[in-house]
Amino acid sequence: MKCPYCNEDIKRAKFCPECGKELDTGLSEEQKRYLAKKNKAHKVGAVAGSVVGGAGIGLGAIGVTGGVILLILGILLSLTGIGAILGIPMIIIGIIALTAGGTAATAGAMAARVATRSAKKSEEIEDQLHGIKK
Repeated sequence: MKCPYCNEDIKRAKFCPECGKELDTGLSEEQKRYLAKKNKAHKVGAVAGSVVGGAGIGLGAIGVTGGVILLILGILLSLTGIGAILGIPMIIIGIIALTAGGTAATAGAMAARVATRSAKKSEEIEDQLHGIKK
């Protein structure tokens, strides 16, 4: 973008670094308010999505790890005669934990992806508010 006053090249600024004049975004006040409201919603969405995504991925990893451990222990216990009483329920719980862990990790990854998109959209809105064209 070029400063309309002194024709200096500007990367990301609200004011021209050469002449110090404020750059006009070409937006009306109503458009600026609307974009500011959208930007706030995207920022909240990005933060909330990243928290949910991180928790989902973390819990998913714990569930998968616990499920694998329960499966292995359940199989080993089932190989002993009397251990089958404990081993079979452990295998079933291990399978449930694996499934739940995989689902939580997938949902967490999806939430993180949405958060990333929301953060990118927020950055685009911020650039638009400050008159930066990409």
